[in-house]
Amino acid sequence: MLAMNNKKIIWGCFGTGCLVMIAVVAFIGISIWYTAKAFEDLGNPEVRKTWFDNPTKIEEAIGIRIPDFTIKEYKPGEVHFTGDVVDTLFIEFSEKIPERVFDRFEKEVSKTEEAAVEDMYQKYISVDSLGIHYSNPHLFNHDEFIDITLWRDSLNGIIVYGKW
Repeated sequence: MLAMNNKKIIWGCFGTGCLVMIAVVAFIGISIWYTAKAFEDLGNPEVRKTWFDNPTKIEEAIGIRIPDFTIKEYKPGEVHFTGDVVDTLFIEFSEKIPERVFDRFEKEVSKTEEAAVEDMYQKYISVDSLGIHYSNPHLFNHDEFIDITLWRDSLNGIIVYGKW
């Protein structure tokens, strides 16, 4: 009888060990698949081109709505072995950017200056008579960035963005 109980204990421990091992292998497999999928998307310029291809996506990232635009040119960057990538969109507006858009950026400047004292990784906004320059080095998961330049007397703008 004692030998039977010992076998049950041994098989019970073995079974639990097997379940733990299966769970660990499954976790590692899912992690590898997820990482491979992320790098696959990162390596595809057509996917990256859509990250900030419309005003709604930009508003989600920076909290300020800019007018509708078209992409004049897309310059994909090289994906480095660490996953770093920098892409550039040259955009064009159908009409001059309304002054209210520049005013909205101007309101953000004071908030940014106040927060910059506490957080050295804070976004940077510059508004002057020529236009705006918006830069945020830590979007979303803190591994994405965006840099936007818009001019007051031009229909053109530049959006530089990427991951690190």
